[in-house]
Amino acid sequence: MTSRLARLARRAPASAAAADGEPAARCDLCSSPIGPEHRHLLELSTHLLRCACRACTVVLGAAGAGGGRYRLIPERFRELPALARDDARWADLRLPVSLAFLVRRESGGGLAVFPGALGPTDAPIDAERWAALESAYADVKDMESEVEAVLVNRLHGKRECWLVPLDQCYRLVAVLRARWEGINGGREVWIEIDRFFAQLAGRAVGAPTLDVQEVPG
Repeated sequence: MTSRLARLARRAPASAAAADGEPAARCDLCSSPIGPEHRHLLELSTHLLRCACRACTVVLGAAGAGGGRYRLIPERFRELPALARDDARWADLRLPVSLAFLVRRESGGGLAVFPGALGPTDAPIDAERWAALESAYADVKDMESEVEAVLVNRLHGKRECWLVPLDQCYRLVAVLRARWEGINGGREVWIEIDRFFAQLAGRAVGAPTLDVQEVPG
């Protein structure tokens, strides 16, 4: 699983037009030109995100379409302040680092993924601990398997937790890979991480919209 996640993290989102004025990216499924604002589909067999044009999003993102090969990444953002402050819950999950995102696996249990300077690493969360997390927090129980995540930031004393689309987690992975310097990351990477989470607040339910696409990859 780690190698698949690393390949995905190396795919920085398109954020600028090409020099000739054409869109900087193309649909991974039909090769149609797409701009920086586009949806993603998760290919379930490889756990890779695929950039998708509008037509492919409509056709392949429908439930059961494409033989169930793909799943459309949702666009839901929600802050989870109670879970963010639940130190006992995080201790029970035994996460070894303070920046992680958690995904429910369809096969059972969950997966914790840890962004880092060299890309993401992951560790399984057993079914019993995952069930306890879902029992305590309805938002976690309600999230879509494989394509939504609980993103937690407990760096430097912070207590931030969000339900986000999976592709946003890999934007954060790209930030760390692009900005990390030296042993401790350097000042710039921590500024970019804080900026990323500040923009999440603008995307949360009931908040004014901010553009997380602006986060550099």
